Amino acid sequence: MSKVHSSITIALLLAMTLSCRQNDPLRDHATMGEVLPNLYFVPVDPVARAGSTISCELEYWSIQEDIETIFLDERLRQSYEVELDIVDDLGSVALEWEEEASSWQEAYSGAFDEADWVSERSAYVRNVDYEISTDLASKKWSSRKVDKVEFSAILPDTVGFEVFQYLVKRPSKLRRLMVEKWKAVDATEFDNCVDDDGRIKTECVPQLYDKWEKVDTEQWLGRQYEMVRKYSIQLRFRIRIQSGEENTSRIRTVKVL
Repeated sequence: MSKVHSSITIALLLAMTLSCRQNDPLRDHATMGEVLPNLYFVPVDPVARAGSTISCELEYWSIQEDIETIFLDERLRQSYEVELDIVDDLGSVALEWEEEASSWQEAYSGAFDEADWVSERSAYVRNVDYEISTDLASKKWSSRKVDKVEFSAILPDTVGFEVFQYLVKRPSKLRRLMVEKWKAVDATEFDNCVDDDGRIKTECVPQLYDKWEKVDTEQWLGRQYEMVRKYSIQLRFRIRIQSGEENTSRIRTVKVL
């Protein structure tokens, strides 16, 4: 082989070697971070009673031997159903909504244990008993059991806003309360907030609501009222590896009775 051909061959080999180093997919993957464990949160009973204990089962596995800690996290949500009459037979309102009652919190943590390995399932298995607080039992308040003052104290603020919105769409009824009954708004001021079609002007709504908020709830609450509050628990498993990185399972939801 001539020196020219040898030089060309060596140059090509060097170029290919550099190219492989620059485009090595395994090397590139390693720089992107750890390979995180796989988690499977076995489905739980979607309904449980307050005060009971449910078993939460996690299947997990990893191609690396770096699992450090297993966690079970909880988050609470609460739902409301409200039905009530407005004073002086001015109407009734029925509402339903759901909201977050707490952010994610750690309910359990435990160190990785080789004893979790179950050969028949080709995975590690961790079982955690989760106790549902008796405080999460559904609760009902009604005009048959509590007076207006007590009911008003526990009624979420959003209800007062929805009642106001209901009356905004019925200006004559809103006028009866805010102008004639409570004297919270001057008659001229209120009438100037009503357009030619008999509707409350959009720009007047904030100032009217500001005055509405200053009136105690029991002043607009009618004779009949009822509220039901229920809780649901969201659960998830979480695994932390030695580098500090984490992976989480899907969320399972349990409605509390």
